[in-house]
Amino acid sequence: MHPIIGKIPYNYYEPEKAAANKRVTLILYHGWGSSIRNLDSLAQILAKWGYHVFAPEIRYHDTRDGLADPFNREIQENYFWKTILESVPEVA
Repeated sequence: MHPIIGKIPYNYYEPEKAAANKRVTLILYHGWGSSIRNLDSLAQILAKWGYHVFAPEIRYHDTRDGLADPFNREIQENYFWKTILESVPEVA
């Protein structure tokens, strides 16, 4: 189970103490039809370099009303831009 802020599940990767002098937080979005699980390796590397990393689960993926087949043409036409326009402001 992922932690949740509001209604948004996310993964958080804490920087390693030896490199934690950076005061930068990165927000990583996964791609269309992907998952926050696919960001684990990259997020862990960035945390080793001293960054705080958040990976929010975007709308219409995984546990947030996941689409059965995100690569179906009709689904893409109806949800692709809607997903982007709903997901980006959520972390603002």
